[in-house]
Amino acid sequence: MSHALRSLCWSAVTLTVLATSIQAQTAGFRSTNSAVAPSAVQSRTGSPRLTLFGGLASGDGNWDMGPALAASFNWRLSDAPFNLRVDPYFSYHSFDGSADGSLWHLGATGNLELAFRPSGTSAEPYIFGGGGFYMQNWSIETGGPGDGEIDESDLKGAFGFGGGVRFGGFTLEAKLQDIDEFTNVSFLVGFRLGG
Repeated sequence: MSHALRSLCWSAVTLTVLATSIQAQTAGFRSTNSAVAPSAVQSRTGSPRLTLFGGLASGDGNWDMGPALAASFNWRLSDAPFNLRVDPYFSYHSFDGSADGSLWHLGATGNLELAFRPSGTSAEPYIFGGGGFYMQNWSIETGGPGDGEIDESDLKGAFGFGGGVRFGGFTLEAKLQDIDEFTNVSFLVGFRLGG
């Protein structure tokens, strides 16, 4: 099975589990609280927490380590053991070879996050996993007379998993991603905006 197909399957399974869980929670809530206003139902999930990240993404093969930027929109589902995340992501890599080149990824993944809240500490460790899609662009200057440059862009399926720890408004996170045939690890530092 190709990487793209595996990523698509993983995304479908993730969305199916999420939809089933939310549907079950909503049905149970309505059956026991039929007189509650719709605004009270919405308050069970609330607005997403936004965290902005910056850091480094490892390379793969001849592609070097490069900068990475990311964000995370995190919804806490009050009656579920997991949170829902949507994570936009961008990374850039240069080519370490006989020719000059560059590679970048831009896209987003949907993830389920399981957070642990130990008593007596402000630290909040967590793990997560999911899938999504990235636009992948790579270009290489061949360097030969009249050869010019090779430039290609494609939409790629992706899946990955990772973990981190939150300290108040700050977050340390690492995640492993497989973007079609490109596998890397990102090391990120985040700052949460708002509450």
